[in-house]
Amino acid sequence: MLLAMVIFSACSKKESPAPSPKGANVYVAGIISGVGVYWKNGKVVQLSADSSIHEVATAITIAGNDLYLAGVMTKGATTGPVYWKNGTPKSLEVTDGMFATPTGIVVAGSDVYVSGNMYTGGKPPIAAYWKNGTLIKLSDGTTFAEADAIIVAGSDVYVAGWIAVGFSEVAVYWKNGTPVNLTEPAGVAYVTSITVLGGDVYATGQLDNGPVYWKNGVAVKVGTENYENAFDAKATAMAVVGSDVYVVGNVGYVATYWKNGVAVNLSDGKDEANAISIAVIGSDVYVVGNASQGATYWKNGTAVTLTDGYYTGVATGGIVVQ
Repeated sequence: MLLAMVIFSACSKKESPAPSPKGANVYVAGIISGVGVYWKNGKVVQLSADSSIHEVATAITIAGNDLYLAGVMTKGATTGPVYWKNGTPKSLEVTDGMFATPTGIVVAGSDVYVSGNMYTGGKPPIAAYWKNGTLIKLSDGTTFAEADAIIVAGSDVYVAGWIAVGFSEVAVYWKNGTPVNLTEPAGVAYVTSITVLGGDVYATGQLDNGPVYWKNGVAVKVGTENYENAFDAKATAMAVVGSDVYVVGNVGYVATYWKNGVAVNLSDGKDEANAISIAVIGSDVYVVGNASQGATYWKNGTAVTLTDGYYTGVATGGIVVQ
């Protein structure tokens, strides 16, 4: 589902104070000076009023009237992965004394699913997801693997990420725990987001030297540019509206989205900016990310800064709902 920092200039646009979007609510998860927060239409909400508790929110979603976040909470000497429902935390199971970081969250009916990764010193990370707090491992820790996003379609659970094969990274998603490889073990490839629409499985990510999305396993290059370096451009999320495909990501330091392969630059590249999620509501295109002032969202290319410039905030995820 499905969205780190640095001075920003919107391309031919000016920054504006946070408006109350007509017909849409913009929620952004993140952190300000070590404090876990989320913003709703530009207004910041701290996850905990207890200064002895430290949180980092890494993902956000809305289900009905309920707000869910996933992240990491430290209380006393204990640090662990959690999700919050309307501000109330619930711990996520970990094993073998490992440290875990959630990467995505989705709600299906009364069930809460969280994707993430478990780490321990000197060993490969384990890709995983949690259902209502119970751990389900997707890899066994013998090779590097990561889970970066999660969705639920009907009774099927899809988790997107990558698996290392030799010296290569294979783009993969797991369907109900079974891996589906999108690339061969050659070069750099990974999946950053996944969605299912009308029976079609869409995924965005990286394939060798450029951003890409897959539709039912077939790779579609995003844009017409050719990149010499595998890290020059990447795709982080997408939205499909009718016959239009929107893919958001970065070209170097430039926050960018592509509509049907045509690039729309959200920043000018003079300073670092990144884009991590996208939503299309009617004729309006919303992108959540970070710019020179910190956490930012763009509505139709106009930047809305979420921090006051004194305390630097970082956006880690976002969702726009009507």
